[in-house]
Amino acid sequence: MSQKKKNLCANIISEIESEMKKSKMFTFMKPAIPKEVAEYGYKKMMKGKVVVYHGFFTRMANIGSRIVPLSIGAKFAGVINGR
Repeated sequence: MSQKKKNLCANIISEIESEMKKSKMFTFMKPAIPKEVAEYGYKKMMKGKVVVYHGFFTRMANIGSRIVPLSIGAKFAGVINGR
């Protein structure tokens, strides 16, 4: 990869990271570390689990999306995403 492409990629990544820091999503809840998620999923898969949720918030978001009306879920997502 040329130096020009590397600089362009680095600039794009830094712009994305700065936008992520502004987002309420990443201040409201801590993002999961990919390695931890993969290890957790692998351990559960080896125990025969088909579906697993890494973390309390993920589990509650899944359950909430089934029992809360769509309009309320959309408003909550809008608040979290800063809209």
